[in-house]
This record gives sequence, structure tokens and C-alpha cells, in this order.
Amino acid sequence: MIATQRVVSWLVNHDHDAAEIIVEVLKSLKSSGRCVGSVELRNGEIADEYLVSCADEDWHLKFCIDEGQVVVSVWSCCWDGVVH
Repeated sequence: MIATQRVVSWLVNHDHDAAEIIVEVLKSLKSSGRCVGSVELRNGEIADEYLVSCADEDWHLKFCIDEGQVVVSVWSCCWDGVVH
């Protein structure tokens, strides 16, 4: 799993262990996530966007998977409606 510095900084600044909460949100994706679409990132990649209920909050999660390396790149992980 790779997360951008922006994602890590936002989570740390809001008193979360970045790696722990990202893993928790990703684990909750299957049971309580809802795909809301996809978006083209600044680097040209396409990321999937989800709303995920986790830890008594609704989280906005944006990520893409590099299947060649089995890497999940997290581009956004914050409370729904909050801007990084």
C-alpha cells in the first residue's frame, strides 16, 4: 500500500495512525463501501472513488490498483465532505 504525503499528513493532523486507519477503511470497503465513480488523477491515472462507513464516520476513499505490482495507491482518505 502506498499513500500520498497529503493523505498521511491529513490523517496524522487529525490524530489518526495513517497506516492503521487506511487499512481499516480498506477492510471496510467490501462490507460498507459504495462506489461513487472514478476520477482522472493529476498524473493521468484513473482512481476509483468510494464512500465507506468505518469507525463511526463516513470516509471518502480514492485509490487505484497497480495489478502488475499488486500495489494499492491511496490518493484520498478523509471524512466525507472534507477537503485535504
